[in-house]
Amino acid sequence: MTFKPDPQLEGLIIVISKKVAKLATQRNKLRRRIKETIRTSTTPKPCFGVVGYLYTRKGVIDLDFIELKKELLEIIQKID
Repeated sequence: MTFKPDPQLEGLIIVISKKVAKLATQRNKLRRRIKETIRTSTTPKPCFGVVGYLYTRKGVIDLDFIELKKELLEIIQKID
């Protein structure tokens, strides 16, 4: 996963392509898990007054929730 800030917009955009998960239900489940991880993380929240694009890679669909959460928290710490 990668994070790219964009000062033109506001919010967080999570991009999950069809290459990652072909079914919309899988992409939505992954998107919900990512949002929940960010919402419940104990680390300081990144400033989302600036938009961030979160791009997922192919292998992320195979991660269980705990592994996904661990990887996302590492990314959030790098942003701060």
